[in-house]
Amino acid sequence: MIRIINKEFEEESEVELEKEFEADYEKDYDEESDIIYPIETKLREDGKTLPYIKIETDNRLCCDLFSDIFHFNHSKQYYFKSDQAMNVSFEKLENILRTFFTFFDGNISVWKNPSFLINQTCNKKEVNYSWFGYGPDNFLKALEEQKIRYEDAKLLRPHHREVACFLARCSDFFFYMAFQPDTTYQHNAITFDYLEAGFILDGFPFNTGRFVDFYKEVGLKEPDFIKEGYKTEEIKLTSEGLTLNPIGRVVYKSGYIWTSKIIIENPFYGNKKYSEYISRHKKLVVDLTNYHTRHNSTNYRLNKLVTMHIPYGNFGFSAIKVMGNW
Repeated sequence: MIRIINKEFEEESEVELEKEFEADYEKDYDEESDIIYPIETKLREDGKTLPYIKIETDNRLCCDLFSDIFHFNHSKQYYFKSDQAMNVSFEKLENILRTFFTFFDGNISVWKNPSFLINQTCNKKEVNYSWFGYGPDNFLKALEEQKIRYEDAKLLRPHHREVACFLARCSDFFFYMAFQPDTTYQHNAITFDYLEAGFILDGFPFNTGRFVDFYKEVGLKEPDFIKEGYKTEEIKLTSEGLTLNPIGRVVYKSGYIWTSKIIIENPFYGNKKYSEYISRHKKLVVDLTNYHTRHNSTNYRLNKLVTMHIPYGNFGFSAIKVMGNW
């Protein structure tokens, strides 16, 4: 289980913090549900506990998803994806996610947590927002809380559709899902259009049987072709001379409580020197090469950015990984 913790916790004593965290952890953690409920994101905002964070962004109807992507072993990658489905109910979307984890539970690494992002584009004079988090249940909760998210962000004229994406890293492939949630509730409930589920695989040949069985099980039309995919790209970053301001951290329990990621105010916001991907967001999620114990305050540095295009057709969808250390 992973939590995103607001920096306000630092003002409490170490012992009190550990006791509080242990109590919450034991209360919430369920061994039987670890795959279905892998992560909880937690922020202290007016006393609320939230499963996702809000990020101001310049993105308009596209997704730059903070993810745990990696370099492929082979020179060529391949992908295949379902035909797009329209007017998908919340129940069917939930079934697709849960069936994926059931089919591939032996391939999901609890260390490499699936992430999601929802983007809403507003009037040109208003701020655009993305909501980011980890895990399928938090994703479903964020989708259900569409109106709550809008009230919290004080959105006045949201677009009639959001864009949403989900990406899970497995040992030898990625699973992605992307779609457009409706904001008008034409069917008296939230529905999802242009829903597409796909897999990006490392190398060829591979056994497609388990993927075909998955598509049949969830009622999506399986693809009848395989296409050559996209490579990851890497850019060297330097934070020398920049002030990194951590405003949160991602922690998990494995014997001790470890910090694996930090959330920072983006020092590259509005600056396209390195990459447009990281210039568009006011916050960045940084993966630490070396983890440290939860309350070990330290100086951080950035070292590289890894990006990968995801082959979804209706809006721009890219996976990004900002790497750093201490």
